Amino acid sequence: MSIRSRLLRRAEYAFHSKPWRNGDASLPMSEIAKRHESRNDQYDHYLWLYRKALPEALIAHREFFKLENRGFGEDAFIALWWTLFLEFNPRNCLEIGVYRGQVLSLWRLIGRLLDIEPNNLNIVGVSPLSDLGDEVSRYPSLNYRRDIESSFRMLGLQMADLVEAKSQDPEALAVIQGRKWDVIYLDGSHDYDVVKADAVTALANLKEG
Repeated sequence: MSIRSRLLRRAEYAFHSKPWRNGDASLPMSEIAKRHESRNDQYDHYLWLYRKALPEALIAHREFFKLENRGFGEDAFIALWWTLFLEFNPRNCLEIGVYRGQVLSLWRLIGRLLDIEPNNLNIVGVSPLSDLGDEVSRYPSLNYRRDIESSFRMLGLQMADLVEAKSQDPEALAVIQGRKWDVIYLDGSHDYDVVKADAVTALANLKEG
């Protein structure tokens, strides 16, 4: 979708009614996929959910990570993660490619909102924790571990476990292959060979079902 098309779509969303603008905020992810076969319509549903029905704490978290470019992604993704946790209740969650901790801290915050004890929600991030880029990405030079830990403290959240390594390094693979995961979020290198290897590793280490 071109930038112009995306802007027009967002303008249409903002000023015209949609069938689900007053929709059911309790729909599970699987039902959303059934009702809205188009990925664009699914996106719009999650965007509606973000704007109309998410807990305020999740909105505040997202706004925090928008400041100073602390996080990437889009608002709709926050609602998607909330819906995923509600339906699938993951307890072992791995992110490959952490950047500044938006997703790891979001998982921890969702766990708090769902009354999951921090010790019962295993959250791990694999990252070189550096400005190492790839074919399409460049990152600022900063102390990433200190930055992530600072954000967790500011948000009053228990820190996630960080594995300081590239995803295919032996120490990273030992962690990834050391258990079966409920969720593995691939958001690291954008280079094809690395993404392919990460996907193969992830699929081999997801819990059945």
